[in-house]
Amino acid sequence: WYANIQIAIAWTESQRNTNDGLKTGFNFHNYWHLSTFLSRNTALSFGYTHISNGRVFRPADSSIFDMLTLGVSHSFRKKK
Repeated sequence: WYANIQIAIAWTESQRNTNDGLKTGFNFHNYWHLSTFLSRNTALSFGYTHISNGRVFRPADSSIFDMLTLGVSHSFRKKK
């Protein structure tokens, strides 16, 4: 098992006529996950993703999306 954390700022394009809660511009993106190798080249991961519109200190205007994620990754390069 191993753990990974990704903390990033992501650019989001959001239409004004949609009610998705995000604003066009930079948004915070955080991803935490635990992974384990199923084989030499394939890994299974379970994680938590958090996206917010960057207005952390303005709760009335902020939006937050939290998701549990499941993923599979595969490397086509042969490991030595």
